[in-house]
Amino acid sequence: MKDSLIALTDQTIAEWMDSESFQAVKTAQEKLNIETIKSLLASFRFAQEKYHDVKKYGKYHPDLARDSKAFQDAKVALYTHPLMVEYQTAARHFQQQLDLFTQTLAHTISKQISIGHIPR
Repeated sequence: MKDSLIALTDQTIAEWMDSESFQAVKTAQEKLNIETIKSLLASFRFAQEKYHDVKKYGKYHPDLARDSKAFQDAKVALYTHPLMVEYQTAARHFQQQLDLFTQTLAHTISKQISIGHIPR
C-alpha cells in the first residue's frame, strides 16, 4: 500500500506542476529576472537591512524616521511594479488552489482533521 500512495503522490505533484496556475507562477517568476526588478529588490533589501539595524535601537535613534521612509519607499517601488504584481497575483491564485485541494482532501478523510492556516 505504501508504494501505491507514493506513486499517487508523485502523480499528484506532477499534475500540480503541469497545471496552468503553476506555469503562470513560473512564467511570472522568470520575468522577475530583468535588471529593473533586480535593482529594485537590491534597493529594498538594503533599505530593509538599514531600517532593521536602526530600529533595534528604539524610536529615539536619529536616523529612524529617514530609514523608515526609505524602507517604505523601496517597498512600494518593488511591490507596485507591474511584473511583481503579476507574480504575486499568480502565486496567490496558485496558493488558493493548493489550499482548496488540501482542505478537500482532509475533509474527504475526516471532518475532524485540522487544516491550520487554511480559511474555511
